[in-house]
Amino acid sequence: DDEEGIRTVLALLLADMGCAVRTAASGAEALSMVRADPPAVVLTDVRMPGMDGIDLLRAVKAEFPGVEVLVLTGHGDMELAVSSLRFGAGDFLTKPVAPEALEVALARARQRMALREALRRHTEELEQLVARRTRELLHAERLAAVGETAAGLAHAIKNVAGGLEGAMFVLEKGLELD
Repeated sequence: DDEEGIRTVLALLLADMGCAVRTAASGAEALSMVRADPPAVVLTDVRMPGMDGIDLLRAVKAEFPGVEVLVLTGHGDMELAVSSLRFGAGDFLTKPVAPEALEVALARARQRMALREALRRHTEELEQLVARRTRELLHAERLAAVGETAAGLAHAIKNVAGGLEGAMFVLEKGLELD
């Protein structure tokens, strides 16, 4: 937030909620901080000089899609707040921020982060399962190819043996008949 008083009050409120807090007086300063050490959650005002909250939201989401962004808005900025949801904001709060509303927004942000982490873990597990099953399938296909080759060889050997057996029969009959 560009207003020092609001930054101070929000920082104290968030610290009381157990959050580690870093503050910035502008969108550009906040983006620089995010780039240096990405936080789990960014809380930004919509209206700030220079880089506003929507621009900050878009930049953070473009570079760090897993970072939750919560948008603060005055009562007259509802249209901006709603458009922020289209750009990936996790939630928006009206000023002055009620502590209960902030707690709920943070809880929802934590839930979304936990769901993304669970999805990431499940995706990794599925990828590992697919890789293992692919290796097993390749092994089974190789065994099947070896089996087919062995069957083909056995058939060829049986044909040769059958031919030899027939030739021996003819020779034996020829010897018997002189």
